[in-house]
Amino acid sequence: MKEYYGYSTTFFGIMNTLFMLFYAIGMFFTGPLGDIYHPVRVYFFMAALCCVTQIIFGDMVDVATQDGWYYFYYLLWIVNAIFQSGCWPASVVIVGQYFLPKYYGTVFGIWSNNANVGNILGAAMCTLMIGIFGNEGSVAWQFFGPAVVLLVVSALMLYFLPRDPQSVGLVIHPDNALEEPLSRDRGETNESTSEVAAEETLNFLAAWKAPGVLMYSFCFGCISGVNYAMFFWLPLYLTEHVGRTSAEANGYDMLFNLGVIVGTLVLGVVSDYCTAKCGESCRAPPMFGFLVLAIIPIAMLQASRPSTSFLTITVFTCGFLVGSVANVLSSVVCADLGHKMPKKAVAQVSGIIDGVGAIGAALMQLLVTVIAQYSSWGYVFIVLPVALALSAVILAKVAYEETIDLIRHL
Repeated sequence: MKEYYGYSTTFFGIMNTLFMLFYAIGMFFTGPLGDIYHPVRVYFFMAALCCVTQIIFGDMVDVATQDGWYYFYYLLWIVNAIFQSGCWPASVVIVGQYFLPKYYGTVFGIWSNNANVGNILGAAMCTLMIGIFGNEGSVAWQFFGPAVVLLVVSALMLYFLPRDPQSVGLVIHPDNALEEPLSRDRGETNESTSEVAAEETLNFLAAWKAPGVLMYSFCFGCISGVNYAMFFWLPLYLTEHVGRTSAEANGYDMLFNLGVIVGTLVLGVVSDYCTAKCGESCRAPPMFGFLVLAIIPIAMLQASRPSTSFLTITVFTCGFLVGSVANVLSSVVCADLGHKMPKKAVAQVSGIIDGVGAIGAALMQLLVTVIAQYSSWGYVFIVLPVALALSAVILAKVAYEETIDLIRHL
């Protein structure tokens, strides 16, 4: 769009920032819907509305290219963000109800890669559309194609996915050891846990007060800022700063997502091992290690003339270390915390943590836009490691306490 319709880097930066900001706001309101109503229906309704807005966007992109239409695109993308915000929390509820908490790391480690597989398929679909319709003629179809696929898959899920495990004869027995409060044996009082347990109905403020929710929310805010900066800006950085073609940039984008997929699987399995040893949720130590290691490859991306092999290794490693923590935190940890609540609250907790994460991502997109527009990309890859370091600092206390627990149980 930038090359053929003259849209500026600032335009894309505003689009990214608005999307993440209203995605965050939407999370706080649409997140609980997966607990209140049937999560499969919530997911289908939200996904279908996303498809409608994306098709409208693709239809308008060829005809509405004047500056005055910018505000229409902004509004349309805001609406799309709000609809999308209801999909993830409902999905976490759907998957979580079929498995015991002690298996969440492996299960969600596999499942949460759906977004990255979708990113790879989406990039491949864009490349296919370019091959079929040409560079300029394919722009609209790059919106139409994914929207149609999403609508079809969502409809299939609505009609064929069982309403709950019991409807197909599955009985999921709770694991008492993993249902105990997160604060057990870690020097915290049970005051906030008792306060949460006293609530008989789903309560937004009670969910905020649950042990770990606020800490993981701010940690995820920093991680999301880096993860989404890579997701949104990596192709543009590679074409503008490194001199790669659009097709090559899409290839590196797919490589980043491949790293996320592999890293999420590894981190999920390792976190399940730690949890099994401790007898309760013990996911912070491996996440902390991944975050500290991730600072190095992210900082290395500011190289001025990177070789193909350098980019290949660095981009894959960034995805492996950064995206994996983002996936595990937004799914496994949300499910763990949600099951500590007295009433169904997985979607509620997921909405809170992902909402704060989206706010962090929105602020980071704004910061990247300003830096890329008025300074240089090199400074972007100074800010991103700082954000990762901050997330590690936030997680450090819990990681230390859980590490002590883990060592004691080895």
